[in-house]
Amino acid sequence: MTSTGMAVACPPEDVRVWTRERDQGGRDSGLTHRDDDKYWRGGLIYINREDHTLLVPRRFGLGWTLNFGNPGAAILMAGVVALISLLITLRLGG
Repeated sequence: MTSTGMAVACPPEDVRVWTRERDQGGRDSGLTHRDDDKYWRGGLIYINREDHTLLVPRRFGLGWTLNFGNPGAAILMAGVVALISLLITLRLGG
């Protein structure tokens, strides 16, 4: 709390996110650095088929993005496109 009685949110010390990765000896260390350049296209699109999470923290800024290496992301995007198409069709067709 500050002297004015307002709470101040402090960011966490270390916000890196880790999943699975193999070490140089070929053993599975259980960690993958999601911020690695090989998983990001243009710094905006995250594609990692070995990472099973659907949503990952955005690389820049606040919020979340889809893991387009996860089949669930394609299903979710197809559902959103189908819903928007249905709404446009119903709105313009009626």
